[in-house]
Amino acid sequence: MIKETQIVKNCSSSSHDSGNLELLMRLIEKCVSEGRENEAKRIFDSAGNISFVSGNEALGWGMIAEMLGKTSTACRVYKNAIEDSGTAPEAFMRLGQICLERGDTEKAESFFKEAGRRGLPPVMQHEIMLDKQSAVSAEPDFVPLPLRDIRIQQAADRFLQLFRGRQGLYARQWYDSSKNISGYAPIHSLFTHDVAVKHLSGAFTVGVYPLTEESTVFFSALDIDVRKSCLVLMKEDALFRKKVDSKIKELIKRIYEWSLSKELTVVFEDSGCKGVHAWYFFKKAVPAAFAMDILNTCVESLAEIPEEINMEVFPRQAVSGGKGYGNLIKLPLGIHRRSGRKSVFLDQYGNPADDQIKHLLNIRKNSTEVLDS
Repeated sequence: MIKETQIVKNCSSSSHDSGNLELLMRLIEKCVSEGRENEAKRIFDSAGNISFVSGNEALGWGMIAEMLGKTSTACRVYKNAIEDSGTAPEAFMRLGQICLERGDTEKAESFFKEAGRRGLPPVMQHEIMLDKQSAVSAEPDFVPLPLRDIRIQQAADRFLQLFRGRQGLYARQWYDSSKNISGYAPIHSLFTHDVAVKHLSGAFTVGVYPLTEESTVFFSALDIDVRKSCLVLMKEDALFRKKVDSKIKELIKRIYEWSLSKELTVVFEDSGCKGVHAWYFFKKAVPAAFAMDILNTCVESLAEIPEEINMEVFPRQAVSGGKGYGNLIKLPLGIHRRSGRKSVFLDQYGNPADDQIKHLLNIRKNSTEVLDS
């Protein structure tokens, strides 16, 4: 096995080897996936100036730079990738996305147009449209969490440990204020510490795809939503809203009691829009079908579910396959872009937890032994 230092040394030389560069990128991705982002940055910096790469190598190295928050380096490398006709469309698209994040919409538009002119596939053009919608739409007001608070850094680390889903993919929520609609745009990159911090601070809102390519999950959830037909009435009728809220709290109580009887740890969260999530985290990946069976058993134990409420099990798919990634689920402690509300953790009585970060840090994962029983 080639040592890490040798890989870095080989990639730093002017006569770099494509195989070594590929190994280096995999090494950095491995560090990030294991929560060792500082180590990943150290390795990246140790590689020195390899801006002479081109084509797919430039595209790959630029994506690694973006993943580590080094957007200036990414821009320099992407400019090498645009010299290759095969990688130019995606390189222009990525340059445009960086400009959008920096707020330079005019320059972003010019990059996006060039990406289309160079033959960017329709699927990626659709992603561009969603990115532009989310960038120009007015965002709801919110109070951001302090980025330098050490607890936010700890919370981001805990997020990476808990919300492990499909590798190399997450989603960002967008909101179109002119039409009052929201949705999610898939981001083909790793869910990193920096992404988690930005989600927690309210800079943007993230969802993940629980189902891995191996058809396993590290967590599952019950999605408890008020039916759309009842939402308008809840806004207009305070007594009806109080009645529905009471029924949701009763469901939370019953789910908690069932989980307690099975020695399962469950975590409740107000989704920030129209319902509640009940999360179950696992120490090790389990087959998605197995996780679904557990939660379906819980739903069956609840007997009658109020007619105003709809309940779904996540993941919704037992097997990974086809063109899709499976359903995504929004992460806690983020701003719902449509409602403008922050999602918060709840106790077993349906009331907001006193200390949200402490509540997150104290979450316990369910052991394999408990699940097997």
